[in-house]
Amino acid sequence: MNAAEKIEEVPDHRVLLMRGSKDTRRDRPGVVYESIALSDIEAMTRKPARAPKERAPCVIFSTYLAHDGRAHQVQAEHGQFIALPGDIDEGDRHIAEVDSAIVAAFGSVRRIIYSTASAAPKKRKWRFIIPLAEPIPGSVYASVQLAAFDLMHKQGITCDGALARPGQVAYLPNVPPERRDHGGVPLFYDFIVKGGALFSLSGSAVETRMIEMVLQAEDARSAAQTAARERTARRKAKHTGSTLPPVIDAFNAATRIEDLLEQYGYGRSGRDWKSPNQTSGSYATRIMESGDAWVSLSESDAAAGLGTPAPRGGCWGDAFDLFRHYEHGGDRDA
Repeated sequence: MNAAEKIEEVPDHRVLLMRGSKDTRRDRPGVVYESIALSDIEAMTRKPARAPKERAPCVIFSTYLAHDGRAHQVQAEHGQFIALPGDIDEGDRHIAEVDSAIVAAFGSVRRIIYSTASAAPKKRKWRFIIPLAEPIPGSVYASVQLAAFDLMHKQGITCDGALARPGQVAYLPNVPPERRDHGGVPLFYDFIVKGGALFSLSGSAVETRMIEMVLQAEDARSAAQTAARERTARRKAKHTGSTLPPVIDAFNAATRIEDLLEQYGYGRSGRDWKSPNQTSGSYATRIMESGDAWVSLSESDAAAGLGTPAPRGGCWGDAFDLFRHYEHGGDRDA
């Protein structure tokens, strides 16, 4: 850190703390979760916990602590988030590479980077925390995280897209007993805490990318809705005086998009799906509310020729488009 750099004090907000992923108050109305201050988390990087995996300390970076605070929808509605976490399990990257990517995405802001409990010298994995200058509401948390992860991916760093979900837990610095020597010294642990200014979403590259992605999604959904209405109109016109529906319409009517996504190897995180074409950690595909179309914001999906290109990037389609792409290499006649 530059000696002349002004260090902003981290707001002493307390966030939802758990002792292991199974720690829940869900069925105990009126009982709030434990909490921890961000300043205490920063201090933990210098002296990580030594808890076994089942008791590893983890948090949701929201100040909403009520018994239902682990529910994604609840945090989306009521949460106020005071930091943005990231999880990097792929690539065996050096900590300096991770730091460089964070600076490229967020700017030279306060950042906390530390190795995960399962990391090893030749299998490095990292977590990072970006403290915020002002809290952001749960309603935009997922959009902010997806934009940030997209910028990190452009720097060659893949973040786990699951941490875009408002109720997803983030593990704190911890080296369990089995990963320490007889003297209690970690077999592998590394960290850095750098930067003075706290990250502000307003005017940042993350905000710009978030707006682009939101507009991209809106355009893709609008195009898919228009196409769905046109398909319905054509189907009604073709049914006049006929007893059999067109074969593609019949296929779409009889096939659940969700079933095809599972069949073709898509990963799922809540309402969103990660396609096998993707190289980023995000879950860029979503089935529309009507259930008869899907929208993908993935550049990889669009580049692979999946479905129909959307106006601002990404693509969209129906069940038949998935079948055509994955079963017949995009050949409609086949």
